[in-house]
Amino acid sequence: MCEDDSMRTPAQSNADQDRSGNHPDTSSGPRTAGLLSTPAATDPGGKVLALPAGVIAAARLKARLTAVWREIGEAGDPLADPEAVHRLRVATRRSLAALTAFAPLLPTGKRQRFGQRLRQIRKAAGEARDLDVLIDRLRQQWPATTAISPASTSAEKLIELLTEHQIGSRGPIRDCQAELVAWGWPARQEQLLKAIATTGRPRYGRFARKRLQLVGRKFFTTAGPFRKASQLHQFRILGKRLRYSLDLFTDALSPQPRDRCLKRLKQMQEALGDFTDHAAAADRFTRLTREPLDAATLELVDSLRREEHQLARLARRRFDIWWTNGRRKTLKRLFRRAVKS
Repeated sequence: MCEDDSMRTPAQSNADQDRSGNHPDTSSGPRTAGLLSTPAATDPGGKVLALPAGVIAAARLKARLTAVWREIGEAGDPLADPEAVHRLRVATRRSLAALTAFAPLLPTGKRQRFGQRLRQIRKAAGEARDLDVLIDRLRQQWPATTAISPASTSAEKLIELLTEHQIGSRGPIRDCQAELVAWGWPARQEQLLKAIATTGRPRYGRFARKRLQLVGRKFFTTAGPFRKASQLHQFRILGKRLRYSLDLFTDALSPQPRDRCLKRLKQMQEALGDFTDHAAAADRFTRLTREPLDAATLELVDSLRREEHQLARLARRRFDIWWTNGRRKTLKRLFRRAVKS
């Protein structure tokens, strides 16, 4: 967790799963011989590291892409449990990270087409997940009451409106699923995997470290200072990519610095999470002000919009204070030690 959790609500704590990666690994495949599809914490004797990188790429891509196909059906249900949407978004992010990590081993055209569809799913799932988190937070902020007042009536109307949007947000996920069915996802997945060369070089250990070094350079290049909110958003995206890449290649890393590096990344994502949550909520309320609402509900929405903007500014300031040069340097040092052969 962050050093100071005094401003966190229960709903924000629930949302930390999105930020830190502390969630079930929905992308894990069966533990095949040599633990190819799911990387183990250690590789006694270096047997996996000596395998052709294509063998590992095929197994781990299959596990992650299969997870997307498995999760998208449930997540598109209008009354789906929010956790189903969360699992889909996580599976999609992990698949995109794997496509990027194994890019040199994949046919460019096929990789790009899978990437395009995964980004569409990620966008749809992200919109739905943001609504789930916001509604959960508001319900905890405004517990059910029998008292009738203009303020409570407006709050109830707003929750009802957001719930309608929440149900509607599952529509784009269903649209994505229909497109995947028409596109023939399972067959195309097999074609992609068969196109990966599973013999010869490069060897997995060397390949994994080189790819991680590339992701790490991009991440630390954007590690601050942050003059614009867009820079902070980009840093957050690259942080997640680094986190998922470390998970993907965990058996190619030195265990102790790897674990400490992952812990620091989780702390960073949690510290940055308040800003992203409040910024997303502010954007949502800004859009709601353009809808035909009654005067009282519109006043409440506009008040919440201003409040969320202020909270986003405070959260950003708090992150800037937390993300010191010392923390940056420590994380960079741990990353280099983890990747070092």
